[in-house]
Amino acid sequence: MDAINNLQIQKTLGATAYEDIDYAIDIESNKGYGLHVSEKKKQIAFLVDLDNDSTKVEEKFLYEYTILKGDDEFFEALKGIQ
Repeated sequence: MDAINNLQIQKTLGATAYEDIDYAIDIESNKGYGLHVSEKKKQIAFLVDLDNDSTKVEEKFLYEYTILKGDDEFFEALKGIQ
């Protein structure tokens, strides 16, 4: 968590291509959340699944950021939990 808190990021436009995603983290809470990370492009995409009903087409909000600073610590932390 400290590694995420230490990131400096900037909101960006344009989705990271699926083949460029190095880490995909699924988080289940009251809704489904996803974090897609591209180490090569230094980008993070945060997906918020608004509809957990598998019988419906899922609606998702997508927030994308470019990492400006703190990526070394962040990627080391991700490698440590693989």
